[in-house]
Amino acid sequence: MVVGDLAIEADVVVLGAGPGGYVAALRAAQLGRQVVLVDPNPPGGTCLREGCIPSKALLTAVSHAHNIPNLAEMGIYVGEATVDWPRMQRWKEGVVGGLSKGVAQLLKGNGVEVVAGNGRFLQPDQLWVESEYATHRFAFEQAIIATGSEAAAWPGLPFDGKRVLTPIQALQLETLPETLTVIGSDYIAAEIATIFAKLGVAVTLWGDGLLPEFDPMAGRLVGAQLRKLGVKLPKGTAEPPAEGLVVVSNGIVPRTAGLDLPLAGVETDGAGFVRGNGQMQTSNPDI
Repeated sequence: MVVGDLAIEADVVVLGAGPGGYVAALRAAQLGRQVVLVDPNPPGGTCLREGCIPSKALLTAVSHAHNIPNLAEMGIYVGEATVDWPRMQRWKEGVVGGLSKGVAQLLKGNGVEVVAGNGRFLQPDQLWVESEYATHRFAFEQAIIATGSEAAAWPGLPFDGKRVLTPIQALQLETLPETLTVIGSDYIAAEIATIFAKLGVAVTLWGDGLLPEFDPMAGRLVGAQLRKLGVKLPKGTAEPPAEGLVVVSNGIVPRTAGLDLPLAGVETDGAGFVRGNGQMQTSNPDI
């Protein structure tokens, strides 16, 4: 590929290789468009590579280990189970890697050019991409923004990757903590609490109600199951803990910072979300 200031022409440039971006890239390529897909990470996005799939893989594994003592009721006797957390993590990464490679093969098979790097707009029809070893300038007819979202911090508890973690970082821990506080009341918080409680970690789930986005009965049922696992769900706690390892699941914010959207004529709202019409066009109709 030619690199540098010379613009490389493309019909469609897609920013973000998650389930929104890579599917859009595939469909555009199937319709005969020359497509470039830009993302600093391998295809798959947060759900496949860091969130949904890794969490379900770990939840499956820890549930097997947690259920072993119950097998005796069925007349099945096995020795005491031990968990090799690093080995479990490697297995999880194998699951994720296989799925990501499958997406990469789909893209390759449909003629989508995948560029590993971070993209930002230079003007309404040009994108600058910085990769580890080179830079690229793309001139496009249309662009698709599918950069997704990232974890929102809790007030007064900025993420530091050491004591205060995102759910993604929690799923990537190299060693198991003795105690863990999960701040949040959504399904991700409940899932993180479940995984680590089944691993024998002393978990406290701190939040205002559980699963408020679902039927109240769902929150009560999940809360009861968490308590059976030994998870503490304190009531009336005004402030989150100031010590110990903390995982914050406090919703999401759009991942649009750094895209230089104003240079492309793309408007956002006060929270950083891209404004769009009924056909998903931005204030720049070609994006």
